[in-house]
Amino acid sequence: MAALQCDIPLPILRAAPYGLVLGALVQARIRAINGQGPGPYSQVNTAGGLVETEPAVVTGVSFDAASSTVTANQITWLELTGPSETGRSPITGYEVD
Repeated sequence: MAALQCDIPLPILRAAPYGLVLGALVQARIRAINGQGPGPYSQVNTAGGLVETEPAVVTGVSFDAASSTVTANQITWLELTGPSETGRSPITGYEVD
């Protein structure tokens, strides 16, 4: 028997009617459908993926005039740590705009 899968985009899980929040267990039940109609649902999973989100807003942003030069400006900010700030996914970089 082959294992089947489907990917559900995170924005769908976070929107109504699901409204899952950071750290929530993504639960699902599955049923097959054929020409005679739908079959019974499977049991709901009790383990699995957790909802991950985009990172929180970066805070502590400041411009350091004393350390800046004619060719470079120094900007500092506080590192995002912990699952509520990182969205339960490692931060891979920061973008300055």
